[in-house]
Amino acid sequence: MKKRIACLLGLTLVLGLAGCGTKAQTPAEAPEEAQEETADGEGAAEESEYNDSDYLVENTDITMEELRAANRPTALMKEHESLGFTWENYDADENLQSTVEAQFIFYEGKLWYDAVMTDASGNKTYTSDYEAEDMPGASYNYQEDSSGDARWLTVYPSDEYQYWAAQRWMQDLYPDQTEEITDISTQDGAIILMVRTKYQDSGNYYDTMYYVDPDTKLILYREDSWYDEAGTLLSVDKYTPVYDEPYVSDGVARISVSDAEDSCELTVVFWPGQEKEETQTFRVAKGTYVSVVSNTEYTLYSDPDCTKPMDEIRTQEDQVTVYVKMAETEDQAAIDWEANDKSAQPADWYELQEDGYRVVLKLEDPSDDAYQWIMQNHYEKVIQVEDEKLEDGMYIITLRGAMEELGDAQIALQYTDAWDEQVQDTVVMDLFVNESGEIFVETASRS
Repeated sequence: MKKRIACLLGLTLVLGLAGCGTKAQTPAEAPEEAQEETADGEGAAEESEYNDSDYLVENTDITMEELRAANRPTALMKEHESLGFTWENYDADENLQSTVEAQFIFYEGKLWYDAVMTDASGNKTYTSDYEAEDMPGASYNYQEDSSGDARWLTVYPSDEYQYWAAQRWMQDLYPDQTEEITDISTQDGAIILMVRTKYQDSGNYYDTMYYVDPDTKLILYREDSWYDEAGTLLSVDKYTPVYDEPYVSDGVARISVSDAEDSCELTVVFWPGQEKEETQTFRVAKGTYVSVVSNTEYTLYSDPDCTKPMDEIRTQEDQVTVYVKMAETEDQAAIDWEANDKSAQPADWYELQEDGYRVVLKLEDPSDDAYQWIMQNHYEKVIQVEDEKLEDGMYIITLRGAMEELGDAQIALQYTDAWDEQVQDTVVMDLFVNESGEIFVETASRS
């Protein structure tokens, strides 16, 4: 049985969340009942207009898959002009170590991320995840240092850029991590979700408290408490999101890395000599540290025939070319987050029909009366069930764009015990339906 952990969220936090900008609103505290003196000296409560039902959460069913799907920046950008957040890091003695002010925007189909980290001594580090028509998606970093400024660049295969940029807000699990929801409770009209994430190799873990809007599943506040394997508190991270604030970046990181007078022309070739070979070109300040990040294992080479391995990418020369030989089998975790991409079919339990107007899910169902598939769809103006049936031990459901409204829809299906409602299987899909009724599968997860 999962361990249940009690969680109390102070009024200070609630008021702090509701305080500035266009942060998602938290319900106000209930007013105290005023009392007036009666003729016989006894106090009687005046009738209040406050309604308890306004702050009750009837449905606390939420999974980590649903939380991640609802809070991925690529999904948020369809409803909000921007996602910003403040990230504060404290040591075990509650001393502030660093503060990050960060912001996502989605511009011309590209996800951008900008951040400034200020440490306890006032030193600043600038980060920019940037992609444009004439510039490959990459992460630029610049650190002001009294002993000498530092610059570094992280490059990705083109179909992974948005995935890695999005990880800065709502991370997926790494292969050596496991997570468990330890408690779900409610307060002031919001869901409080407690999650423990463990590292299998080291024994270290962290507990996360998510303060979640029950209707939109948006995160209103997040707090990570980090522990070693003995249970000793190491540090605490506090995140407060803000939605729809104007874009404020001045491009310090990108400009400092790419617009130097003494520069190196860097060429990165992924899949050299293969059909999907792609070439990315950057101009970076000489001495910039360059790394490659991918969900697929790779080896760096200095020659196109991939016979001369490289330990690191040096940018001291006027021109440098590096060849990235990818492993034969790609990791399925490298999901293409590009909006409206109908070509990605990462799972064998659903298919998008060739006409593009229907998506069909085929899920195992032993046809046992004790279990049943239950679907949640709050977007019937966007997506509708055209057909559902049991056939050869499979539950087959066909979804079709409703064409009443274009927009996003998230559906969730759970295979549930009819007696105790214990969930055996969960499916979550993010869909987009255009003005013609075509369906695009943006994310699809099953656990």
